[in-house]
Amino acid sequence: MTPDLTNMMILLSNRIGEKGIFSQYTYLDEMKSVALLNLARSWYKFNPKASTNAFAFYTQCIKNTFYQYLNYEKNQRNIKDKLLTIHGSKPSFTYLESED
Repeated sequence: MTPDLTNMMILLSNRIGEKGIFSQYTYLDEMKSVALLNLARSWYKFNPKASTNAFAFYTQCIKNTFYQYLNYEKNQRNIKDKLLTIHGSKPSFTYLESED
């Protein structure tokens, strides 16, 4: 991986993180860092014989990583809310809405 490719991946993850669907999360920096780690592990999997659009490949990798991280955070929130409910405290509003 060249330094230019690394810089392009950083810029790409930052731009995708600025999109409306991801920009409101407080853990956006963690999402970006996990996406960059995932790209560093799988950058060589792009097959130029299958497609000539590396931009689309790396963009989809970043988006998939963001969605995986969001699912992870949702799971952690649900665990926390279940524990709060067990101990008699109030869980989050989202948990209350999903339980009804």
